[in-house]
Order: sequence, then structure tokens, then C-alpha cells
Amino acid sequence: MNQKFTHYAKLALCALGLGAAPRAQAAYVPVALTGYNHDVVANGTGVSTNSTTVGVDDSNYVFMAQDYNPTGTSYLPNNGLINSAATTGLTYQLAPYNANNSLRMPATPTGTGTGSGTVTFVTPQAAGEVYVLATSGSGASTVNITVTFTDGTTQVFNNQTVSDWYGGGNYAILGLGRVQRGVENRENNATNPRLYQLLLTLAPANFGKLVQSVGFAKTSATGVLNVMGITINSVCSGTPSAGVPAASTPSACTNNSFTLSLTGASSGSGVSYQWQSSPAGANTFTNISGATAVPYTVASQTAATDYRVVVTCSGSGLSSTSPLVSVTQNTFLNCYCTPSGGNCTNEWIRGVTLAALGNTNTTCTTGGYASYTANAALTTNLSQGATYPVTLDLRVNAASSAAGLWIDYDHSGTFDASEYTLIGTGPATGFTALNLSLTANVTIPATALTGPTRLRVRSNNGSVVGNQACFNNYFGEVEDYLVTIVAPTACAGTPTGGTATASSTSVCPATAFTLRASGYSSGATGLSYQWQSSPAGFNNYTNISGATTVPYTVASLTAATDYRLQVTCSGSSATAVSAPVSVTLAPFLQCYCTPTYVSGGNNDIIKTVTINSFANNTSTLGNVAPYYHDYSAQQPGTLTIPNLPANVVLTFGADNFQYSALWVDFNHNGSFEASEYFTSGTNAGANGTATIPVTVPASALMGQTKMRIRGGDDLVPLAGQACGASQSDYGEAEDYLVSIINVSASRTGQQEVALSAFPNPATNALTVTVARTGARAEVSLTDLTGRVLQTQSLTSQNARFDLSSLAAGIYLVRYQDESRTSTIKVSKQ
Repeated sequence: MNQKFTHYAKLALCALGLGAAPRAQAAYVPVALTGYNHDVVANGTGVSTNSTTVGVDDSNYVFMAQDYNPTGTSYLPNNGLINSAATTGLTYQLAPYNANNSLRMPATPTGTGTGSGTVTFVTPQAAGEVYVLATSGSGASTVNITVTFTDGTTQVFNNQTVSDWYGGGNYAILGLGRVQRGVENRENNATNPRLYQLLLTLAPANFGKLVQSVGFAKTSATGVLNVMGITINSVCSGTPSAGVPAASTPSACTNNSFTLSLTGASSGSGVSYQWQSSPAGANTFTNISGATAVPYTVASQTAATDYRVVVTCSGSGLSSTSPLVSVTQNTFLNCYCTPSGGNCTNEWIRGVTLAALGNTNTTCTTGGYASYTANAALTTNLSQGATYPVTLDLRVNAASSAAGLWIDYDHSGTFDASEYTLIGTGPATGFTALNLSLTANVTIPATALTGPTRLRVRSNNGSVVGNQACFNNYFGEVEDYLVTIVAPTACAGTPTGGTATASSTSVCPATAFTLRASGYSSGATGLSYQWQSSPAGFNNYTNISGATTVPYTVASLTAATDYRLQVTCSGSSATAVSAPVSVTLAPFLQCYCTPTYVSGGNNDIIKTVTINSFANNTSTLGNVAPYYHDYSAQQPGTLTIPNLPANVVLTFGADNFQYSALWVDFNHNGSFEASEYFTSGTNAGANGTATIPVTVPASALMGQTKMRIRGGDDLVPLAGQACGASQSDYGEAEDYLVSIINVSASRTGQQEVALSAFPNPATNALTVTVARTGARAEVSLTDLTGRVLQTQSLTSQNARFDLSSLAAGIYLVRYQDESRTSTIKVSKQ
């Protein structure tokens, strides 16, 4: 008994080294065993059958020793020492290669060997962990393992799996090669076969016992199990070393995790750890629940804290306490993540406007991230509970662009999804030059903490959602600013109206635009807002119903209009108005969308277009990307009210399927609607002809307008597909200008009146000559939207218009009497 205790004490001291050695120094002890029943390692010279008794698997393959395969690259080392790849510092000692070196259990109890076996320790030893070196041939094996102690007690480990010697995980060593007994064809393989490692963790109640043997009972009908070594991890004793703790950061951020590590501490079987914490400098340490691992991750810290660890050896019941490590608390303003990997070459933030914060005309920042938090001029105060308009001006190159912002209302040093506001996606209808302005409102929660905090804005070629404040590797830009949340104050005195602005000052008919303002009173309680409008230049403002927010979106515009913002303070009943902004109508002929196709080619081409006496042959131009051509300079003639037969005749390319449709913008709103759609609905066939009859409604506006023709392979373009893609991915689209004229039913067939203008182009004055006039004749000068600028009743065949106050551009001169109309186009330089 005394002898066994002395042996146990020696093992423990070896494991701990003066009572304070870490696991890597001496915890693992390879064990000498008896009970091997077969030799499965070819060694020495000669054939493998002379140095082995059976194969590792059912195909008679065995391992090779280094001296058996001296010119090869795959073998077991001559000294039989295996350094485990699964556990650093753990080694196995194989039995000699010239004797039995495997406890082999075949697939079934029949044949060489049996389905169970035991290896016995030459010298019984105490252990906390038992590591088994094994492999399985001809498939994986399942085995029940029993550890037997010298006092007759046991500990059982059921349903342990040993992988097939090719391709399994948790290997101790790989790339051993093999040879088939008698065939002698040596296989050198860098990854196979393999020996695997099984860990058997003993119960603390068994730490003081000596292990006598380990038994194996195969439970699977498949697989040939080979046990080839055992190493134990000895149990700790004496006083353990607590080591020195360290933290992954000297200063922690709220809601940011960090790691506590430990160096120089005892480890191995029976060694346990308990981390403790105390408010910095208080020395009132308490256990951290669940903090029993090394390293240990602290999920969050809200105040400066000291940490230490208590290391305990269960074999001796003794403990040691480490020195402390201090982690200070970082201010939340220094805790924000910094996005990386951004690329804003094609998309960036051009400007940010929020209350008094205005940062405009910025350029792409290398890396896609810019911080303006140190710039005292780029900040603003935001009141709790107040709503503010925010505008992000972007430079974009894709229709999927999006932008949003976060404000850290709870001062957590993180941007939460609940602190996110989507500013918008784009581009919006009618944006030009790849510049996009997105505007939305951001409401500061009444519960937001007061004081300085961080604002982050982000644009991205794609979507931006609430959990992407720290998103890396993006196409776009991120900018950070410092803002200050303040307690709300009531408005007093006369507010400031500021300056009204519009997302566009020249808009197309039926196109929405956004009104916003800068420099106006905001943030205080008791402020209200009302947008007002007036016909351009008349200063006759009236309230716009429901327009009480900044920004405000106007659905459409029918005439040039002035807008202003009225700001009222309820506390003083005082009112102020902003400087106005004027929004004009863009010429409707400049407002049409561009159709698209995936592909075209000369087989899917519109070869000719004929209407009345006009014919246009475009086949020589081919049909190349973008498969759309605007022939507005070539006017195909007139369409009449009441309607005279007007057939548009088309010819096509060589594809067997040729469908077509057209649209005429009768209401001059710059778009093609389903009510303006015509089609023959039939397949013209290869090199075929389609005739599309066009009926002009009585409500059609007179003058020039646009006609769009679409050809499609396989399918008819639908009424709502004048823009974008059509049903067919292949085809061509062409645009033309047509003139709508009014011809009296009683005068059917009468020629329209001939008009001429001189000079054309004109500078300040224009003279119009009418070939002949009728009763109630008048001549009007209009813009391209049909808005009448000047009108003269004709008493002779000449009329004179003053152009000095008009902008340079294209205008229309229209003649009309009681039965005839005629229109010509003129221009001013």
C-alpha cells in the first residue's frame, strides 16, 4: 500500500512539477501494456508476411514501419513514438514492431481473434483521463470500453465509435501508408491511413484509484477494431499554480465582449478554475456564475472591474488564487465599430443635412468610411420627442441603391436595429446625372438619453437594414457624426421660416417630387408646419391640404407653381414663411422613359415604318444595343381629329415570330398609357408585315407628340409595357414625333393650311405667314407642353411675335380657324 502511494505521488509531482506546472509540461504518460494479440506493422526487410500475422482490415493490409519503407514518405516511426495531432503535448508509445502490437477484434467473432479483448497496465497507475490510440479497418467500429481499477471497481464508456482508417476525424496521426501482405506494393499516401484518439474522462471519485486494465467489447457487426496504445493524464496533487491572468482589452465597452486568459497555471485532471470579479479597487470578489473555463469570455461590462481566478486541485483539495487583472470602462463614444472593406468608387454620400448639421459636396473616401466626429462645425442639437427632416444626397450608379441612419439613443456604444431609420431607396423617378437625393423624417424618442452621441449614415449598392451598421465589404460609403440630444423646450416669439427647396425644380407631368426646407425653426415643442402654393409669379398662396410635414411629397404638377413653408409657434401664435421655391413643368417631349430589351439582333429588327406618306427604312442601321432608337427628328406626318384612316405599317426581320404594338401620347403627359395603346395582335412572321390601325380620340391634344413602336419576338408587348422590359426579351423599339390636327367632318380631305416662319431660328422677333386664312382665324405661340404664350387674331396673312422674354428652345406656332388647323415648329436662339 505504501509502495502504491509513493508511485502515485511521483506521478502527481511529475504532472505538476513542484506543485505548479501547466499541463503542457508533464501531464501525459504513455503506458506499457500487455494483451496485444496480433502484429499489424510490417518491419525490417523481406516480405510483409514474414513480419506480420494478420491485416488491419479484412483485405490483409497492414501498416509499414520506417525501416520497411525507407525510401517512401509514409510509415510509422522506427521508435514507435506518436505525437498526437489532436492534443498538444500528448504522445503514444507503440509496442515493438517485431512482436504483437495490436489488440485486434474482427468484424465478427469468427476468424482470427475475438470480438473482445483487454489490455493490462504493466504498472497500474492513477489517472484522470485515459487516451486510447485505435483505428478500424473495413469500416467503422462501435465498442463498449471498461476501465478496471485494482480495487475491482470499474467505469464503463458505452457506444464509443472508432472511424475507418481512411478519412475519419479526430485523428492522432495520418498519412501512414500501407502494404498488402504478400503483394508488397507499398502505398505512400499523405493523408491516409489514420490512427484515432478516444478520450475517456474518469470520474473524480476514481482519481485516487490505480487503473489496472482497459477492456474492449465490439458491438458492431462491421469494422475490424485495432487498439494500439494508451496514454494517461495523471491527476493533480499538492498546491496548484494559479498563474497570471490577462484580458484581451485593457478597457471594455458596454455590450462588447472580451476574453480573460491565463498563463502559467496548473492544468490537467482534477484541476478546476473559478473566475471572480470585484468593482475596481474594492477587493470584494465574488464568483462569476458559470465562469469555469480558461479562457473565459466576459459578455459585457458596465463599470471598471477587477478579475482573478481561483485554481483548485481536486486530488489534494488545495487551491491558489491568481493576481488580479483590471479592466477599465471605456466611454461609449469610443466603442463604436468601424466598417471596413468599403468601396465608394461608384457610389458615395455627397451630402448630409439634419437640422443645423450640413455637410455637402463631399467626395468618395478611401475605404468607404469617413468620421467627422472631431469637426465641431459638423454637429447639431436634437430635442427629445422632436421630428426632423434628414436629406442624404448620393452619387449612385445602380437602381438598387439605399441609405439609412442610426443614432445611438441609449449610449450603449452600439447601433441597434431599433435606432435605425431608412431614408430611402432609389433612384427615384426622373433622377438625372447619377445624383440622387433621399429625404425622410427621423423622430428622436422621448426616452433618448441627453448629451453627445454618435450618428451614422450609410449608403449601399443594394439594401440597408437595421442590423447592418457594422456591415463590412460593401459598395457604398459610411459617415459618422457627433450630435447632442437635448431636453425639449417650448417655442417662443417669432419662428424662422428658412428657405424652401425642391428635389427638382423642373419636373415631368405625373411625376412626384419632394419639398423640403433648411434653416427653419425646428426641435422645439409647439411648432407646426403648413406648405402653401401659388401659381408661379402671382404671390397668391393657399394652404395645401394635408401638407403639414417636412419633407412633403407633391404627387404631380400641372402648371408652374411657387411653394413656401409656413411655420407657426403655438405659444406666441406668431407665424413665419420661408423663402419660396419655384417648380416648373419640364417639356413633356423630354419626359419619356427608355425601353429595354435583353437582346436584339437583325433577325428581331423593325425594318421599315410607314404612316400616310411617310416611310422610314432603318434596316441598314441594324439592331444593336440598346435596341432602341429615337427618330423624333423624322416626323412621320399627321393624325387627325375626327379620325381619318391612319394605319401604321411595319416590316420585320427574319425571325419566325414577329409581334408588335405602339403607343401615342395623346394627352401630352410625357408617358405612354394603356389607353394610348394599339396592336394588331398577330404574328407577322419572318420578314413579314404588320398593319396597326390607330384611332385618335376626340380628347387628344393637338400639336406634336411622341409615338413609340415596339417589336417583340414570341409575344405581343402588353399595354403597360411601353417602358422597361416587355413580355419578350428580344426585339427593338423606335420613337417618332407625330402631329395631331383637327379636320372638320364636313371638310374631310381638305388640305391643312400652309404656315411659314421667318427667321427660323429667331432671336427676338418672329414673323408668321399663313397661305390663306378662314373665318375666326388666329395664330398662337405655345411651348412644347401646349401652354399658350401669345395669341393673335388674324386680319391679314401675317402675324408677328415678340420672343425677347422667352428662353432659348423649341416652340410651336399653331394656326386655327373654324374648320382647319395647322402647326409648325420654330426655335429661339
